[in-house]
Amino acid sequence: MKKHKRSFLKTILFLFLGVKITATILYLAGSWGPANIVLPEAQAIAQEVNANTPPAQGAAPLPAPGGIAAEVQQADVKHILNSLEKKRQELKVEEDELKKEKERLEALKKEIETKIEELAQIQKKLDETLNQKAQQENQREQQRLAAIEAKYKHLVKVYTSMKPKTAAALIDKLDMKVVMSLFSRMKGEQIGQILTYVNRDRAAKISEMLAARKPSS
Repeated sequence: MKKHKRSFLKTILFLFLGVKITATILYLAGSWGPANIVLPEAQAIAQEVNANTPPAQGAAPLPAPGGIAAEVQQADVKHILNSLEKKRQELKVEEDELKKEKERLEALKKEIETKIEELAQIQKKLDETLNQKAQQENQREQQRLAAIEAKYKHLVKVYTSMKPKTAAALIDKLDMKVVMSLFSRMKGEQIGQILTYVNRDRAAKISEMLAARKPSS
C-alpha cells in the first residue's frame, strides 16, 4: 500500500514538474504570458462577452489594436516627412543666399580688379610724367651749368687778356666765390701774375683757399 502511494506521488510530482518546465519555456519564448497560464478561462469569458455585447448607441467603435498602431505609425511618418520638407526648404533658402553672396563677391572682385588696373594705368602715367619732369630738370640744370661754365670761360679769357695790374684791381672788387671760380679755371702762372698786384691780405686769403681746393680738384 505504501509502495503504491509512493509511486503515485512520484508520478504526480513528475507531471507537475513537466508542466512547470513546459510553461516556463513557453513563457520565455513569448508564446504565453502569466495571464495565459493562470487565467485562461477568464480570458475566454471576456472575449465571449465582448463578442456578444453590442456597442452602445452613438458610441464610436473601439479601434482595433492594429489600427491604432497603424495610425500612430502614419502620424509619425507624416511628422517626419513634414520635418524633412521644412529642412529642405531651409536648405534651399540657405543655398539661394549663398548663391547671391557668391555673385556679389564675384562682382566685387571684378570691380576691385578694374580699380587696380585703373590705378596701375594712373601710376604708369604718373611715373612717365615724373620721368619727363626729371629729364627736363636735368636738362635745364645741365644748360644752367653749361651757361655758367661758358660765362667763366669768357671771364677767364677777359682777365687773362688784361694786364696783371688791371686784372688785380678788378679782383679786389669781386666776390670771393666768383674769384675762386675764376681762378680755378686759370693756369697757375696767370694767377701768380695777377696776385702780385692784389691787396696783400686778400691775396693771402685767395692763396690759402686755392691751396685747400687743390687736393679735391
